[in-house]
Amino acid sequence: MSKYNILTTILLSIHSITFAASVSFSFGLKDNNLSSITKTDAFTGLTLTLSNPKCDSTSLNFKVDNDGIMLEPPNGVIGGITVDNGCDSGGGSSDNFSLAFNKDVTLQSYSIGYDQDVNTASFNLTQGSNSSNNTSISTGTYAFNTPFILTNNITANLLASFTSVQGGYSIKTIQLKTITVNYTPEEEPEEVSRKGNARILPDKLNITINFKGEGTVNLDSKICKNEECTYTLKSAKRYYLKTYPAAGYEFSHWSGNRDCNNNNIYLIGTTVCTANFKETNPTTNPDNSTQTGSTGDSGTNNDSVSSGIFRINTRADIYADKVESIAGFTIKGDGNHSIMFRGFSDNVDTIITVLEFPSQKIVASNDNWQDDIRADEVPQHLKLPNESDSGALVDLPAGNYTIAINSHDKIGRGGIVMDLLSKTAKITRFNTIASTGHADQIGFIIRGDQNQKVLIRGMEHTNFDPTIKLEKQIGRILLDSNENWEDAVGIPKPLPKTKDAGLMLELEPTAYIATVSDSNDNKNGKAVFSIMIREK
Repeated sequence: MSKYNILTTILLSIHSITFAASVSFSFGLKDNNLSSITKTDAFTGLTLTLSNPKCDSTSLNFKVDNDGIMLEPPNGVIGGITVDNGCDSGGGSSDNFSLAFNKDVTLQSYSIGYDQDVNTASFNLTQGSNSSNNTSISTGTYAFNTPFILTNNITANLLASFTSVQGGYSIKTIQLKTITVNYTPEEEPEEVSRKGNARILPDKLNITINFKGEGTVNLDSKICKNEECTYTLKSAKRYYLKTYPAAGYEFSHWSGNRDCNNNNIYLIGTTVCTANFKETNPTTNPDNSTQTGSTGDSGTNNDSVSSGIFRINTRADIYADKVESIAGFTIKGDGNHSIMFRGFSDNVDTIITVLEFPSQKIVASNDNWQDDIRADEVPQHLKLPNESDSGALVDLPAGNYTIAINSHDKIGRGGIVMDLLSKTAKITRFNTIASTGHADQIGFIIRGDQNQKVLIRGMEHTNFDPTIKLEKQIGRILLDSNENWEDAVGIPKPLPKTKDAGLMLELEPTAYIATVSDSNDNKNGKAVFSIMIREK
């Protein structure tokens, strides 16, 4: 068979080890007076839709401010106290609404942003015969009492019931700020069927490997070279694909299904992946042991993964025709490294701009990710849900940079996400300006096989008394918090002010969420919020 015509595909029918993600949806002022509210999480593609808000039987729009969705009792007498929320005129807030997710999720928690003159209230969330009745009247975060699975695209209903209220104001309200669910990504294969809620897995896990160009593909300890080979696997787990080009070739790319792009396979269905080797100058390594890595690697020996941060994201205020939301970051690693920048918002057409620092030379700018010159190279799991979202795939050398987000004509709230595709680089610094009145967060993921020393700082910019906390993303497990850096252990050097907050922690490879808030609940302050990897 000619070396130019050898075509190989990898057909896999593998059950994956999947990882549950904790996904939160927040409600704020931009959702006010809407008949329906749609929220999409950029990482998972999970979408929540709220609709059909009613007060008793009166249809109306959602009433929302930065403390969340207002839920008020219908007009009448509750516990001997007359309540008049304007429901009869259609001007009041809802006491019930519908909700639906586009994928199966498990209820986790919700938070109350504000309560006024309410003694006893409960949320009853139902879908079919499943229900979770949750009694809570004060601000804070609470677990759903019955964390059942919400089936995708089937409408559920949330009803707020009030059995006791206080005197004083006639308006009585509690405000739902966030809903948090657990979501486990999965793909349904042709070979897998369902019986009730149980999975029936295929008896055999078949893998067939071929090639385009000349080289070798290793599947764990199994080796295929230049011609078709088939394996039957008996266990479902994560599998690793490694590519070794033959002399005179280099590995170019994986094509086909997105799950082959990073050489790690998490599948339960038949998937087609093509290993593409392209001809080049003959290599100087006679044993053909030079290994290439996935998209974005700049060297030739890329089997190992650089331990450190490879994904980071934050929320930001977005302004029209001016740039005020800027984050700074540092990349380390030899050579050039592919990095995907994404800007998104529920209600604003975003523009992102990447600049060198301190020269402020523009590296990339985009207001529609599908118009980017390298849009076809973006891995499937990094594609944005909306055409109006901004994104750019850029190759950058090590150095200091800034990324800015704004819009053409609207003010709103959105987010910035950065993903390193290179295995040999890492993000060692990320800082942004946090505003009070929001739950300002930086999410980040550490990869590799080594723990990392991470310095987290919240420092007053204007009129801000910072408190910071760090949680593991999965399960939202609190690891540590701080209000005064002098009370923390291991801070390498003093922060500018005594009231600044700091944490120095050694973290294992996984996903984290760092949050900064104002200890005094001031609504007009700003703080510098930063994450740094400290070299050991």
